[in-house]
Amino acid sequence: MPELPAVVEAVGQVPVYAPFAAPLLAAPIRPGRRVVDAAEVGDHHAILPTAKDPRDARLNPDEKRIYDLVARRLLAALSADALFDLAEIVVAVPPRGALPPEITAPLRFRAKGRVRVQAGWQAVDPPPKRKEVDLPAVVDGDEAWARDPEVVEGQTRPPSPHSDASILGAMENAGKDLEDAELKRAMRSAGLGTPATRAAILDTLIKRQFIERAGKVLRATDRGRSLIDAVPVEELKSAELTGRWEAA
Repeated sequence: MPELPAVVEAVGQVPVYAPFAAPLLAAPIRPGRRVVDAAEVGDHHAILPTAKDPRDARLNPDEKRIYDLVARRLLAALSADALFDLAEIVVAVPPRGALPPEITAPLRFRAKGRVRVQAGWQAVDPPPKRKEVDLPAVVDGDEAWARDPEVVEGQTRPPSPHSDASILGAMENAGKDLEDAELKRAMRSAGLGTPATRAAILDTLIKRQFIERAGKVLRATDRGRSLIDAVPVEELKSAELTGRWEAA
């Protein structure tokens, strides 16, 4: 904690970060336990910039990109919350033709999403696109236009097989939907394996021929499926049990 002002000041010497560093330095930096908590530190604390001015280091383009990721994440972690209003927009559309008797006019289409009212940390470290829908700010009675409506018949598709990236992500997030608070806390810090061991776990499964690579995807082998079928207790195959062991 005592080192953070000097680090933020050094990062703020770079013009692109200055607008985000200045407000942080205008008041005491108190990020709270969600950001700084010695009890949660494992092998080492988060990766942080130092107080060294990066402009004097002659970084190559890739090094600059990595520094940018680390610097922006630090500034974002110390910045204000991003605030959103949850929104629901209902659009009433008069039909162009006759409707079945059980359907009344006008047709109503609903969109649920959110409207950002304060950028907060997202101004310095914009998040990737997510499934949440950002809706425009509208008021009751605004007009809208239905452009080229059409009815399309389709089918849902089964999920794609896992790739190396998706299975590592699933291992990291395993157990996030647990209801038990203690289990959820245990899985939050570990998931299945740790960042240092997940790739090795995957390699071990491949070497033992429980899974195999088929192009860019991973598939279970007959041996792997037989192993799962041979385990008689479902709980032994669950992320929840791993969470219980982590909690213990």
